[in-house]
Amino acid sequence: MRRDLDTAMVENLATFREEPEYAALSTLYSVQIIDMTLSAFVLVVTSTTEQPPIAWHDVKLILAALVLQLPNNSQKSTTFMIISAYLRWLLPTRVDLDEGLTQVIQDQRLRLPHLGLVIPQLQRDHLNAWHQSRLQLCWETFGQIRAPLTIASVDPMFARRVDVALVAKMYLEGRQTVQHFTPEVLQHVLLGGMIFDAEFLPTEYPAVLNYLTQLFAVLPIPQAAQLLAVIPKVRPYVLNAVHDKKWFSTNKRQWLVKQSRMRQARHLLTVREEAEKRGIKIVGTAKRWRLQLESVESFDHVDKIADQHWHANNAGRARKALLPTVKAMPDSQFPGRINLPAAMAGALLLGDLMYAKHLQSLRYWQPDALEDVLLTITHPLHQHTKGDFCQFTRQLLEALEDTWSSDHDHALIAVVDHLLTQL
Repeated sequence: MRRDLDTAMVENLATFREEPEYAALSTLYSVQIIDMTLSAFVLVVTSTTEQPPIAWHDVKLILAALVLQLPNNSQKSTTFMIISAYLRWLLPTRVDLDEGLTQVIQDQRLRLPHLGLVIPQLQRDHLNAWHQSRLQLCWETFGQIRAPLTIASVDPMFARRVDVALVAKMYLEGRQTVQHFTPEVLQHVLLGGMIFDAEFLPTEYPAVLNYLTQLFAVLPIPQAAQLLAVIPKVRPYVLNAVHDKKWFSTNKRQWLVKQSRMRQARHLLTVREEAEKRGIKIVGTAKRWRLQLESVESFDHVDKIADQHWHANNAGRARKALLPTVKAMPDSQFPGRINLPAAMAGALLLGDLMYAKHLQSLRYWQPDALEDVLLTITHPLHQHTKGDFCQFTRQLLEALEDTWSSDHDHALIAVVDHLLTQL
């Protein structure tokens, strides 16, 4: 039995020697000191628990063994740094370990060098069995915390794509699980791997950041507010970088080419065709355009956001709220491919989706919701029509300036201006 335990201990330490954490430690300390310190520590714990390192679970016992190992001299900090780096690698999902290590630092009055653990990024396709099991554990832990949360107006498949990318990148680039997410690593991930090789289209990144904003607003972890504060800080840099292919890996460039071919094979819609898919139809002639609307209850919509509920009457009014403004606009000034029936259809579609996806009637439109809806509307349009529709939306917002305060109107227009720069 002891022989098996010793073998497991040796194999575990041999695995750790191949890890980036070990390489980072070796920039500060000699490998002889690292190996001697870890061997002594693991031997003490295994002799007490009679369990190999991979099966350790009693954090209190582990921390007690750590304190016993700390010498009463200048090597105390060295011993702590080596053992704590090993334990964080061994038990990445244990919040109580981080709390315990912090307490040891305070109790022992340790002054630690900055390890810097700018840990080299792991490659998803080249993970050893150890990291594969740890990554799976990260996803399971995240799933348990994420499952009870309701984030309205976000497509579940899209949310899962972002969740999978976030959890993987936070582990591969920072060895962090959801309970340990830090603002520093999140910023590194959002400005790094999420741009470099995450499989999102450039036009999807506003929605990615909007979803992460909603996620961190409700994620029940102590540091959620700090994570949330990262999003507005990185947003302009992310949205600028994703339109420059020099920041993409070879694999991502190949994926984008494939996605482009898939999209080109699909029928590109006109604004009126897209509106008709939501039951909004403009019929008649230039002398008299008439409106035909199918029931709002026949089409997808959210049922509840916070304490607001979807109501058919409100949905119907939201559809039509923009129509008088459009009819009062000089159609000779509509941009490009937008004529009066297209403008009517597009405005009704805009009002329809702002309420169907975000429960926001005209007076309560918010910039992030407008951005999401404009991306939804323009996604299946021809490239030139995308620009025309955004230009029309800008004209519409200017015509509606009395609906909101000046600052709010400018914030909505700024959303459209930003999208226009990305086309």
